[in-house]
Formats: sequence, structure tokens, C-alpha cells
Amino acid sequence: MREEWTNFAGGKWESDIDVRDFIQKNYTPYDGDQSFLEGPTEATDKLWGELKELQKEERARAVEKGRKQGTENGLGAAGAKCKSAKPATGAPVTASGCRVAKRRSSEAVSVRGQ
Repeated sequence: MREEWTNFAGGKWESDIDVRDFIQKNYTPYDGDQSFLEGPTEATDKLWGELKELQKEERARAVEKGRKQGTENGLGAAGAKCKSAKPATGAPVTASGCRVAKRRSSEAVSVRGQ
């Protein structure tokens, strides 16, 4: 066993690339709490503040774009039609997802109409 590996349980991972084997032999669950964690640094707080401001601007631009296109979510006409669609996963509907759904439904209609 290599010197760097002396504190790890041996296994197939020593001779082959086998991440699963390594994890199964060397994983130890942590049952403690988060008390060992440090709080954010000043730099992290500053960056997070900048990010939150940028997110506000981004949301405001999306809403404004949506108003211009006749929707509140910035998805345009396709979004207005898909806005009421609720995927089984509960995931939000995106403009690209609406385009795919719209294309698939029109393909289905053209196949049925033959």
C-alpha cells in the first residue's frame, strides 16, 4: 500500500480505478451537528450581497420583458400557452420546455391528421 493510503481501508481501488469500492470501504457517516462549521467570510458576504442585487435586476428585466410580450414570466407567447402546464415533476416550465412541448404536440397532430 502506498504511504499516502495508509489510513484508508484497502481494496480493489488500490490496483484499479474503482471509486465505488473506495467509498464503500472508507466512508464513515457523520452523525454530529453543524457546530464545526465556520460562518461566511467578509468576502463571501460581500459577494453574496452583489449576487442578490444582480438577481433582483435579472428578475426585474424578465418581468419587464414579459410585460412587453404579454406575459408576466418573460416566456413570451409560447410561455403564455405553457404557463398553465404543470409537469408531473412539479418543476417550473421553461421557454425551451414549452417550445419542445409545442413541437411535440404539433407533430402528434400532423401524425394523427394523415
